[in-house]
Formats: sequence, structure tokens, C-alpha cells
Amino acid sequence: MLSIKFLCVGIISMMLFQNGESCTDPELEFYENGLHHKDIPKILHQHNQYRQAIMDGTVPGQPKGIGLKHLKWDDKLAKSAQEIADKCIFEHSNYVDERWRHKVCENLHHSSKAFFAPNNSNWTKAIESWFSEHIYFRYGPIGPGYDKYGHYTAMIWADTELIGCGYAAYDNNQEDTGLDVSELYVCHYGPPGNYYHRPPYQLAQEFYAEQSL
Repeated sequence: MLSIKFLCVGIISMMLFQNGESCTDPELEFYENGLHHKDIPKILHQHNQYRQAIMDGTVPGQPKGIGLKHLKWDDKLAKSAQEIADKCIFEHSNYVDERWRHKVCENLHHSSKAFFAPNNSNWTKAIESWFSEHIYFRYGPIGPGYDKYGHYTAMIWADTELIGCGYAAYDNNQEDTGLDVSELYVCHYGPPGNYYHRPPYQLAQEFYAEQSL
């Protein structure tokens, strides 16, 4: 069972798993929380690969863009994302980063499974689920209906250059469903994007047309 949420409320660190702690909800218990060192380059690579695809013009249904910054890992955003994951609640935060004096963009992904296996997070699937929303986005300024494509536009917002993520696997106390292991994936992005009335990036053809004037 998979579900995702988006909210834009508005060098590699070595964060290893911490076991045996409790979620913010005392009735829930961690199996694992935090990122394994192998996850960070994977998260960065997949995000930057998708952003490059926009600039290459190879994303189906999306026009070629220009000027998308290469994302770098940010420990502060990773810390805030981990704090959200550690709540073990599939619910958005209102985290404000004083560097931008604005709420960060926050992508959430939740999955459930029957058995826990250590060091078995699936960041590829979580990030793919966010990017797949491009099929709902018709290029233009962000506007009504962005709840259908907001994960995608947060990922490819041109001016965003920092990312940090967190992860938690925990017992959800739903043994009767046969899916009593929950996984929560959280990524924070900055500077934040998804501003209303602004497109996520500049079209390449517009940029070159301006340069020829």
C-alpha cells in the first residue's frame, strides 16, 4: 500500500540507523530510523538525473527547460526532515528555515508491508512516485490543482539547490491488516519553490529568444 503527500509550506553526512527508540507517538516503535550512508548519493543522483532530463527535454509531455540548479545535500534540511519522519505520522509539518524565512517544500511518501528487513529502504520507488506526477502537470504558472503535481514541481523547481531527507520504519500496530510495518520517507527542499503564479523553470526556447534580441 502506497500513499504520498506534498506540501511546499511555501560534503555527505553519515547519518546511520538508530534502533530501539520510540516514535513521537509512544504506542509506536521504530524498527529503523535515519539514513544509511548509501542512501544519500542515491537520493542526490536520482533527483539530479530528473532535473537534467528537464534540461535535456526528455520528460514526456514537459517542455525543455534551462537553469535548473544541481542539487546538493544539506545537513540542516536532513535534520528537519528526519524530525518529521521520527514522528511516524503521515502528516505535513510547517517547518520554517530561517535562511529563507519561509516554510520549506516538503515531500512525503508512505508505504506499508508485511515484514521488516533491515537496511531495506526503497528511496528509488519513493522518488519515482513523486516524479511520476509530471503526467498531471501542464507547463505554466503554479495554480489550482497543484496538489496533483506538487511533488513533481518541488523536485524540479529551478532555483532550488539544497535537499535533505529522513526515513523511519516502524510498527504501525495494524497487525490485523497483514501490513504492520510502515515506512515514512521525507524530503525537504530549499530554497523553497511552488510559488503560485510562477512556473517551475524557464523554457529553453524563451531564454534563447531573449538572448537573440
